[in-house]
Amino acid sequence: MSAPRYEIKTRYDEAAYAALVHLMMKKLRRWPRLVILATGFVSVAGSAAVMFTQGVSLTGAIFLIAGNLMCMFGLFAPRIAVRMMIASNKKGEAPVNVYVFSDEGMRVRSSETEKEYSYGFIRRILEMSGYLFFFMQDGQTYLLRAADAANYAAFREYLNERVLAARAAGRREE
Repeated sequence: MSAPRYEIKTRYDEAAYAALVHLMMKKLRRWPRLVILATGFVSVAGSAAVMFTQGVSLTGAIFLIAGNLMCMFGLFAPRIAVRMMIASNKKGEAPVNVYVFSDEGMRVRSSETEKEYSYGFIRRILEMSGYLFFFMQDGQTYLLRAADAANYAAFREYLNERVLAARAAGRREE
């Protein structure tokens, strides 16, 4: 790999995990959470209606409690997911990824692994909540905090040029 143009370190802290969970639960995979919430609300409303018209019953109380639990889980699922990710860190330390960008591609280094990717290997880059999300062809997703780049505007332009050039080269080879 040629000389690095940009080297950016991003700490996977609570804010980074919150952005990742926001992306997953509210943008990419919102249906499971919405189904849980809708089922909970229907269960609460249905059991309340049955209990109001026919009186209190054990079945109605069970559905009311289950509906309330589903609603609470659906509402607090993002917060629970962030807490679980933080708890999974070894020794309570937030992991740090180092992203090194050169003309040929990017290298991602963590405390455990190091991978190199060509720009053509990037399927998609999404900018959201102050982060860049890199979706790779091997199924990996990386996030880079925009504020961690010294000159974010220049970095973003450089990255855009590299990815577009790699895609154009890929189309010519086909």
